[in-house]
Amino acid sequence: MGYVLLYARADLQVLSTTLVLETERCTIETTPSGVILDYQVPRTSFDADQGAALLSNLATDIENLISGGLAIGGYGEQSVDPATQLLVDNVVFTVSYQPPQAGALPLTTTVAIPVNIVTADPAFSSGLTGGSAAERLQAAYASLQALAAG
Repeated sequence: MGYVLLYARADLQVLSTTLVLETERCTIETTPSGVILDYQVPRTSFDADQGAALLSNLATDIENLISGGLAIGGYGEQSVDPATQLLVDNVVFTVSYQPPQAGALPLTTTVAIPVNIVTADPAFSSGLTGGSAAERLQAAYASLQALAAG
């Protein structure tokens, strides 16, 4: 599992009304699933190794969720955090459930998960509001199962 760096450009990440961080906005494609997303790598990390350590960890975490059967794919997006009004980078995972009834079509849904939750240590992230990335995907799957059961 890994990633391909598709594009990188200098950027600033706004952390608060008085604090910004110089970054390199990197567009990557994870392998083998092909999830394409942007991630802001701090300038110092990018200068050291083109962000390889951070980007590799992110790609591995995404691919582990997909290869573990919790999602079938995904893509990157940005949203606005309602609490801070700042941009948040997300991975939008597609979750699918195939009902066992003959001829039933699969049910799918999407789950947007902030990148910082995707990369959070599962031992600590289950206490987060909404749970860990895996817990959020499992909840979406359970919801699809309940929907199929009627």
